[in-house]
Amino acid sequence: MAGRDYSGDGLLVVGDERFPVRYRLQTFLNRGWMDGAGVVSNAGGGTQAAFDASKAILEMDNGQKAPIIVTRWSPGAEFSEFQLAGAIE
Repeated sequence: MAGRDYSGDGLLVVGDERFPVRYRLQTFLNRGWMDGAGVVSNAGGGTQAAFDASKAILEMDNGQKAPIIVTRWSPGAEFSEFQLAGAIE
């Protein structure tokens, strides 16, 4: 099974808060397991909240949801990087 690319407009869900985002997610095989990483942008305070939280959910425009961990965030940065933290549903 090969990896897949996802991109579009979605929501970054942190607790009870929802932030509109643009996202790009690439999935790939890593030692036989599906893994993934990507970037989100235009989340306002959402990326900081996700960075501070232990986990967030990326709701993609196709209806799928991906648990993520924001791994790189800087105040004022246009993009934040993340890793998948579980299966895409």
